[in-house]
Amino acid sequence: MRSCSLKTAFVVYAIIATIVALVVSVLASSYLANSASTLWSESHMRSGMYIYLAESEKLVPAESLSWYREDGKPLYVEVSPGDSAEPVSVRGAGEGGENPVVYDGRILTDDDMAAGATEDPIALSDVPEYDARQKGREKESAASMWLPPNEYGETPATSTVAYYVVFRPQGATYDVLQLLSIFVFPLVFALVFIVAARLFYRNHMGGSIALMNDAANRIAENDLDFHLESDSGNELGRLVVSFEDMRASLLANSRELWRVVEARREANAAFAHDLRTPLTVLKGQLEMLVSFTASGALSADQIEAMARASQRQAERIERYVENMRDLARLDDCEIEAVDVDVSELAARLAESARALAAECGKRADTVANGLPATVRVDPNVVERCVGNLLANAARYARSSIVLTIEIEGACLAAIVEDDGPGFSDEALRHGLEPYFRDTSRDDSSEHFGLGLGICAALSAKCGGSVSLSNRPSGEGARVEIRFPSVSSR
Repeated sequence: MRSCSLKTAFVVYAIIATIVALVVSVLASSYLANSASTLWSESHMRSGMYIYLAESEKLVPAESLSWYREDGKPLYVEVSPGDSAEPVSVRGAGEGGENPVVYDGRILTDDDMAAGATEDPIALSDVPEYDARQKGREKESAASMWLPPNEYGETPATSTVAYYVVFRPQGATYDVLQLLSIFVFPLVFALVFIVAARLFYRNHMGGSIALMNDAANRIAENDLDFHLESDSGNELGRLVVSFEDMRASLLANSRELWRVVEARREANAAFAHDLRTPLTVLKGQLEMLVSFTASGALSADQIEAMARASQRQAERIERYVENMRDLARLDDCEIEAVDVDVSELAARLAESARALAAECGKRADTVANGLPATVRVDPNVVERCVGNLLANAARYARSSIVLTIEIEGACLAAIVEDDGPGFSDEALRHGLEPYFRDTSRDDSSEHFGLGLGICAALSAKCGGSVSLSNRPSGEGARVEIRFPSVSSR
């Protein structure tokens, strides 16, 4: 159920809570009603017919004997008190927690009502006066003399006036039960729904909200090194997943920003380091020219050699500055893919390979088979990247380089191979990093380690990649660069 939606879970909890509340309310109401009924029954077992005895000032249990009087009216005869119906004293009314209600127990006629009889309750203290007044109107019956005595020779008392006495439950228990029976339904429903709401929150909302709250606090403190995972599949669980995606994205952006800052710092350090050597050489050459040219200590050939050396160092600085500018421009470089004629693109790349190899006294071969009519790439990026790879290969090849142009899946691939010493293990691991220079090579100080780094950055902006390896034969390097989004017709 934890994987269902909050709406579904809420409806299920509401239905279950309603059923539970109804069942509990009915059971509780029945119990309260039975308890109140028991109290009422226990009290009303004492209720019944009574007559008043002036001698003892008590109401005693009685019953009606309707055939004893000549006028046809009933005669009320004292009976033996039982466990429930006992005499009631009219003195100290209300003492002991009891306050019975007394009614005239006869069937009253209009004449009776006119003579002062009442159907309303009679105060217990007013019973003697009321009884005397009503008996004064009634005709005495001689039937009382005919009643048989008991074993002690006592005859029961009789009266022409009877009372019906009603006893109420003692104490506040009955009233409390009555009050609870009225409010049991809203009380039980409120309690059950409060419990259901707490369970719903704990099982379907509390965990996810606590996770996101803790995550928000940690993110506010710039702590992104944690992981969010929710075992709930509802809306809040999916929100936790989105929160985790956001955290991961923030962490990746933070690390990327840190990488960029570190790269800039390293670039500045590398720039200062790599310029120090040519500047030192250039400064030394100029100092010698200033010191010895005026005195004539240097010959014309020496002056020319020092000038040429200074020119080479200035050109080296110029190349380095140009490479640094190219690397800085990569972030702002826009990729504009267009439909390009593959045969023309391959011809231009082959011409570049021959020209670069010829400058170094090497041979260049180009292989381009099974190509489509057109591909959709940025031709300037392709030519620039492949040109850098060809320049490196021509520099390190012993005698020849090979350029292969082919289609790999949905990518245009350019593979540059040479027959030089190949990549060292360190170069295979770090060769695509900016400013990397293979210190195992003798000419490492003459290069700035930017060519392969620029190729990797440009291909990555296109969605492609660069991979370094050595030729299967073990002699020579092999670099493959891929450009995606190939369309053929």
